[in-house]
Parts: sequence; C-alpha cells; structure tokens
Amino acid sequence: MNKYQSLKRKILWLLIRNLFIIQPIIFGLLFVVLGFYAFFLDRNELKKDVEIVENVFKKNLNEKAMFYVNWIDYESPILYMSGKYPDYVVKEIGSSIYYMDLDFFVSVYPNGKVKELFYFENFKIAQPPKELVDVISSMKIPYIRKREDYQYGLLRVRDDIYIISMVGSLWFGDGYKNSYGTFIFGQNIKKFLEKYINHPKWDVEVKLTLENKYKISERKSYSLISPLYQEGKFLLKSWDGHPIGYIVLKRFNFFINFFLWGSLVFMIIGGAGVLFTFFLLQRTLDQALVFRLRKFNEEIKKIKSNLDEIRFLPLEDEEKDEIYQLKSEFNELLNNIVEYNSIHYTMIEMLKLEEERSKKLLENILPKKIISIIDYGKQNLIAEEYPEATIFFCDIVNYTKLSKKLTAEELVRYLNDFYTEFDLILEKYKVEKIKTIGDCYMAATGLPDYDEKHIDNMIYFAIEVLEITERFSKKNNIDLKVRIGIHSGKVIGGVIGLKKYIFDIWGEVVNIASRLESYGVENHIQLSQFSYELIKDPILKSLFHKRGKIIIKKELEIITYLSKSLHEINSVFESKIS
Repeated sequence: MNKYQSLKRKILWLLIRNLFIIQPIIFGLLFVVLGFYAFFLDRNELKKDVEIVENVFKKNLNEKAMFYVNWIDYESPILYMSGKYPDYVVKEIGSSIYYMDLDFFVSVYPNGKVKELFYFENFKIAQPPKELVDVISSMKIPYIRKREDYQYGLLRVRDDIYIISMVGSLWFGDGYKNSYGTFIFGQNIKKFLEKYINHPKWDVEVKLTLENKYKISERKSYSLISPLYQEGKFLLKSWDGHPIGYIVLKRFNFFINFFLWGSLVFMIIGGAGVLFTFFLLQRTLDQALVFRLRKFNEEIKKIKSNLDEIRFLPLEDEEKDEIYQLKSEFNELLNNIVEYNSIHYTMIEMLKLEEERSKKLLENILPKKIISIIDYGKQNLIAEEYPEATIFFCDIVNYTKLSKKLTAEELVRYLNDFYTEFDLILEKYKVEKIKTIGDCYMAATGLPDYDEKHIDNMIYFAIEVLEITERFSKKNNIDLKVRIGIHSGKVIGGVIGLKKYIFDIWGEVVNIASRLESYGVENHIQLSQFSYELIKDPILKSLFHKRGKIIIKKELEIITYLSKSLHEINSVFESKIS
C-alpha cells in the first residue's frame, strides 16, 4: 500500500483542507429556507387579501347597481323614454350627478338602438369622447324586461375601464309590467376604487392588458374578476367575459423583505466561497490529476486518428497509481481489439459485398417501395389496391415458327437480347416490369407509385417497343413481329409467400389487357376505349383510330382502338416537330 500513492486519499485531503469555506454556504442556505418559508406565509396572507378585495369589489358593484334600480323607479324615466319629458337627464340626472358620481349615462330603446349618450366632466354635461361613442354603438345591449334582471360589469374604452350598470326602465306604478328600454350608468373604475377599496395596507393600481395573458376558466356563474394569487393581482373581465385589465395589490412586508434580502446576501457570500473553493481545487487537481488525464485523452485521440496503425500507451514515466493501472488495462484492451480485427476484418468485408449483391439482386426482382416494407424470414402478405394503373402485354406473333428454326440456345439468347432492350427503357417512361411468361412480356405504369400520366407514358413505351422490334429484326435478319395490348383501371398488387419473392398484379383489368394483346394486330398497339379516353397528349390520341367492338371473353364485348403503323407514327411525330 505504501508503494502506491492513492488518488482517492490525495483528493480527500484537499477537500478537508478547504472545508471551512463551505460554512458560509450552509448559513446562506439556512436563511434561504427561512426566507422561502416566510414567503410562503406571506403568499397565504396575500391570497386572503385578494379574496377580501374581490368580495368588497363584487359587493359594492351589486349595491351600486341596486342603487340605480331604485333611483329610476319613478314615472319620470318612463316619460323620458316615451318622449314626453326630454329634459329628464339635464334636470334630474344632471342635478344629482355629484351624488351619483357618474361619468356617462346612456338610454337605449327596447330594439337596442341608442337614444342618447351623455358624458359628464367636472359634474357638467360635456362632449363625449369618440372612442366611448364607438364602443357603446358596437355593444349588443340587452333588453331588460324585469326589475331583478339588472346587470353590471366592466367596459374598456381605450385606456380607461368603466363600471357599468344596466337596468330596465320600469315603474312600480304599472306593476313593473312594461319595460320602456334600458339605462346604462357608467363610472370610471379609479373613482370606484378610491371610494370603496381603501385600506392603509394596500396600494391599489389598475393596469390594462392588451393580450390574453391569463387563462380564464369558463364557469357557469358569471364573475367580473378572476384572482391570480401568486402575483398579488386579480384579473378584470369585461361585461361580456373578455380580459381587459387587472388590479394590482402593492404591499410592503418588512419581515419578508428582510429575509429575502438577507438570503440573497448570504447566497452571494456562499456562492463566492464555492467559486473560490473550485478555484483552489482546480489548481491542485490540475497538478495531481487533470493534467495526467488530459495527456491520457490526447494519447487516445492520436490512436483514434490513425486506427490502421494502433500504438499502445507509454507507461515508463507514469506513477504506479490508479491512472497507471487504467492505462495498463487500456493497452490490454487495444491488444485484444487488434487481434479481433485481424480475424474478423475479412469476414466483415465479405458480408458487405454479399449484402450489396443481395440488395442489387432484390432490386431487379421487386420495386423499391415493396423492398422497404418486406420483413425477411417472416410470412409477408403485402397487398395494395391501385385505383388507376395501365397494364401492358407484348407477345411475339411467330414465336412457335421461330422456335422450330432456332436451337434452344439461340432461341433463349434472342429472347434475352430482345427483352433486355425493353428493360433498358423502363425507367425512361416510369414503367414497372412485372414478369415474363414464356415469350410474353408484362409491365405496368401507375404503380407502385401513382403517375398521373400513366397511360401516356405507357403508349410512348409501346411505340419504342415497336421500334426495338423493327431494329432487332433487321439486325439479326429474322422476321420478328409482336402484338401489344393495353388496358387501364383498378388492380391489386402484392407479394405472396416466403420463397422466390415476386411482385405480381391481379384483377379484371389484367385479364382484359391480356385478351387485347391476343386479339390484336401484329406490329400495332391495341388499347381499350377506357385507356384511349385517359390519354392527355392530343398527339398520342391522333395516332389511334376506332377499331370497333370485339368479343374477348364469351359474351364480353369491348370497344378498342388500334394504332397506326410504326412508319405512320414516325411521320406524325416528324410533321409535328417540323
């Protein structure tokens, strides 16, 4: 044990030497805890204060509305609304404006139309602000039919908030049977707060909000305010429920502030102690540990930068401690990696080559989209419906006669060379090869990925197949002729089974396309009326003429269109180009 200098013992000794610096941190944390506890108590007290203010606010709003209800319970408001007492506002409301402390008064007919709007300034009738007129005009003022249906709420007019009371124009003299309209009494909220919410503990301030910063929970019972205890505020909502501002309760608590500021001071002192401790530890650990670990890391980076030539870590100048032991084990690990790589490197390369070969082979058999969803080694039932695709069948007309003249090897070579030229133009026209059945070549467009020009692309492909046939016949000096059948519609495609994957398609469209090829004309393209009507290019349409009805299956008749000869087709294209 004396032989090795333990890093653990060295670091423990450094921590003990600097422990006295932690003491201010402990005291600071203690004050923080006490401060937050006091803060929690103050939050509860603040919650109670907000509830008190809320109750006072609601109570006085209701009492003020009731005051207006009782104040107009005479015949004179009825006469005013009927047009028989036009000076009602000037004589009665104007003379009582000092006691009512109003800012504006509005009279509204039962149909919601404003009769008159009066604005009071310094207890006298004045010109109402345009903003107030616009807001009142845009309000959907309720028609109050019963005395007890009075309403009160808040109304925001630009930078001001008003307490409004809406009461019905009713009279006890007729038993409150008839309502002659609605009166709206408005008072600035600041006047209301000065009069009703006045407490030496609170410094009340009204602020406007221009955005819906606070969520208002939808409640069945209507509320003018929504408390926000955590901020010492409560939210003000307009008479129709939208947030328009909030009332702030400013309070000063010496006990809370003492603990908060005291906690902050002790946190700063404790934080400074922590920083100083970290500085000392950094200086000492740099010499004892960090410098050696940094050197160790640089040596590992050199090894990573050149993995083809792995070098072992030097151990000659190292102290025999934990780092020395770590380097020794790392060297042993490197040695095992070198041996493992030498054994398995060739195998990995071979596997990569085999994987690439398998991938390319599979891409020649299946569409890429189908390959991406195959789960190898498991039962694969991949099926998809393609609502609009075009099916192509091509068959060699004199194949039987040709097979008698040629040897088996020559026949297969001719077929391979011939259909290979088909394969070379598949991508050019977005055509998907399905399979070859004997001397028959089957392909499709519009699947597995949809192609809006599937019929046009297939016809261009078929025309080039005719060109390939003519060129192949001349080159090999053989009489080679083909029939081509094309039909479009809905098909089902998919992969079935575990062995020898093949992407195939099924449906009545496939059968009809095959019959169109069988009943076709050599070195011509025969397509169904449905496919003909799908052709978008007018030049392509001009290449076909109506052949008429043919019976392709028992009593199934189908109208077909037959292409011009290859020579005529080329003449059409040349004339269009010129």
